[in-house]
Amino acid sequence: MRGHVVVTTLVGSARATKTFTDAALPLGDLLIANENAGPNCAGTNSVWLKREGDGWNLVFNEEADIWGSMYDPEPNVVEVPLALTKCDTEWKWFDVNLTERGNEGVLRAARGSQAWPADLALAQ
Repeated sequence: MRGHVVVTTLVGSARATKTFTDAALPLGDLLIANENAGPNCAGTNSVWLKREGDGWNLVFNEEADIWGSMYDPEPNVVEVPLALTKCDTEWKWFDVNLTERGNEGVLRAARGSQAWPADLALAQ
């Protein structure tokens, strides 16, 4: 697998939800970089669910160590469109994961009984 995302906090908690990526995540023409905080370090970003019209976007932002009330869209790296679905599993934590299938992948965010999956074309 090219990389994975690990989320460390709850949505709705005072701190912004923070991700760590052990490798750069190429999502189509965009890249969620690792080593953005320093050489040989996991990539760190805050991740946000954003209502966009009738749908949702998962937003990766380079400001990782911030409070939820400090969101600034200027350092956004990428916004991934998501579709809201129901799931059988009840997720206590806000979970974000990337599953690779050849040159494609599925990015999924989940919380409670709701999931937001997105099919992605992973760059080579």
